[in-house]
Amino acid sequence: MNIESSEFMEIITNIANGIIIDKSRRREGISKSRAVLDAYSEFSFNAREIAPTWYAKGAPRAISQNRRRLAARQRTQRSVLKRFFKAFAHWEISLASSELINRSMSEIFWRRTSDPDGPERSSKLLGVADEFGGPALRLLLLTGMHARMITVSEEIILLLRNGFSDGAYGRMRTLYELVIKIFFLCNNEPQAGGFDLAERFYVAARIGVDASELDEVDENILEKARAQWGDNFFKGENNWAAPGIGIPQKSRITFRDIENAVESSHLRQLYLECNSAVHAGADQIIKAFTPRRIIYQTRGRLDSAATACVGTACTGFLLMGTMEIMKRISVDTHHWDLPLEATAFLFNINVSVEEFNQTSHKLGNIPLLP
Repeated sequence: MNIESSEFMEIITNIANGIIIDKSRRREGISKSRAVLDAYSEFSFNAREIAPTWYAKGAPRAISQNRRRLAARQRTQRSVLKRFFKAFAHWEISLASSELINRSMSEIFWRRTSDPDGPERSSKLLGVADEFGGPALRLLLLTGMHARMITVSEEIILLLRNGFSDGAYGRMRTLYELVIKIFFLCNNEPQAGGFDLAERFYVAARIGVDASELDEVDENILEKARAQWGDNFFKGENNWAAPGIGIPQKSRITFRDIENAVESSHLRQLYLECNSAVHAGADQIIKAFTPRRIIYQTRGRLDSAATACVGTACTGFLLMGTMEIMKRISVDTHHWDLPLEATAFLFNINVSVEEFNQTSHKLGNIPLLP
């Protein structure tokens, strides 16, 4: 097709000419190239009105295609559950149990912060009035991180059940990062009984916004943080973790340093695979190429190996993160029976881990568990 016979280019030309005429009447100048760009933009927002014949042709086709997509989605869900029903069923029950555990953590937080004689009320963040720090802040952070693990896990389940393993890998990276930071906050305080890392982690996030958005209290926290922790605290997104890394001469802390500090190097390759799924590189596009009439698939599909790999890893991460948080909160708050509330969670999550792991072994994945 040459450009002169293009109906679309005729439409764009007419719109552009109208824009030029309108500008001329108002004694405003506009270049031809700018008018064409504006015409293209107008078409993008008003295509139905500008090309009604094409809309009348395309709309019914889109509705029919949507029905086919829905049917394909339901087939994918059936295929996934046919192979992984038990693993998903126990995973979802473990999330229900996790919600109940998280409610107990919330109750502990409110009970302790309402106690006028408790340490949570007397610990102030950097000495700022009405800003609790120390034990209350760590309890709040760990409770929030546990809640986020539940939410991310549910997202991963939905993605896997609908055949979107790449998306699940991306959310698995978030879950992995959460668990690494949970272990770090729970175990790497430089001083026994201290809460320095929790406060630094919180402050780094709270003041890590545009300076124009900081209110008077934030400005006070910022000033005190700079005075207590120095300018190096602000020179990297992970520099909050410096005291727990054990490398005083290192000026910029990376996430890899935090991984090494909690001895998780054996999971590094899994993390790199997640990165490959997240980033918009050409490798994922190249891998998706198929020499068929429709070159690239645009729907979810069952990938048993990926589902087994992500399922094994994510159920394992949820298990590790939950129990580490409960152990830390039990010690901090003297709620020694808190882990007993995880009995139902532990049964169901362990069944799910084992189901995914067995399938993963059968499919020849690199083993994540013995």
